[in-house]
Amino acid sequence: MKIFYLFIISILFVSNLSFSQSDKIVNNPGLTLYDVCPLKEALNKLGQTEKDIGYNPKAYWMSYPLPSQNQYSLPVFGDLFSEPDKIFTYVRQAAYEEERYLDTDTILNNPQAIYKLCFYLGVDRVYSGFRSYGSNLDDRWFPREKKEWESPRDSIQQNSDPIEIALNKTEEISLKWKIFTEDDESWQKWQESKAGWMKFKKTLTLGEQKFYAFILLNLAVSYEQALISYQFADITNIRNYLFAKDRDSGESLRMRERILSSCGGIDKASLWYASLKVSELSGYILNLIKENAGTISPVKNSWKLYTPIGWF
Repeated sequence: MKIFYLFIISILFVSNLSFSQSDKIVNNPGLTLYDVCPLKEALNKLGQTEKDIGYNPKAYWMSYPLPSQNQYSLPVFGDLFSEPDKIFTYVRQAAYEEERYLDTDTILNNPQAIYKLCFYLGVDRVYSGFRSYGSNLDDRWFPREKKEWESPRDSIQQNSDPIEIALNKTEEISLKWKIFTEDDESWQKWQESKAGWMKFKKTLTLGEQKFYAFILLNLAVSYEQALISYQFADITNIRNYLFAKDRDSGESLRMRERILSSCGGIDKASLWYASLKVSELSGYILNLIKENAGTISPVKNSWKLYTPIGWF
């Protein structure tokens, strides 16, 4: 218990550092707790080391909830519980990323800022299989990097009708995942909506057509990733519970138990990938509006157009 109190005192010491010192800490990724806090020296006076300050739960502890058996605990929880001196480094890294990307100028000028925030402060902290450099958005109309060699297919896609390409991709995904079939009412509604899209296209400049196609195409691909994540889960149970008017009723509570059992079938990696694609897309939308203010005017009309994945 004495070691526990010593650690709490050390944390309070760090939390009371001046703002100027805190800035130095946040902007110096190499710092550890021991660079700013005399914890190691204090432990030495007690004849202890940093290895003595954590909890390491054992399976033979009676009535103790093991972190490894709790599906809701973060992967990092057990490690930080056993090595609390690493909390400083863990939180400092989060503060560094927040300082680096979370301000208006960065978000407006760096199209990946929102993606980086979601990656470093969200997904990367629960799953280690993603890359920090991007989510593979389809940027055929607004290429971020100039290709050394362009295939004939690339050239054809660049000069084709962007709205039609995006609509066809949305339709392809919708048929593949049976959002509708060619013989139901939704299909007819979609065909009528496509005619509305063609009228909408005539009101747009070529730059605006590419802009809206870029959004629709990448939203459709992101939506497909979300569908992939739910393909082995009981999505009907989940939807019924989320939209239930009284979640505290007996039936809703029983439904919640069924949902918890079906959530095990959710492919979380695909769901996180979908969220990363949407976060990066939102950053590029802001950046495109800013950089093409003279050719893209996304708020000049009040069109509301149907797609199988939602209203646009």
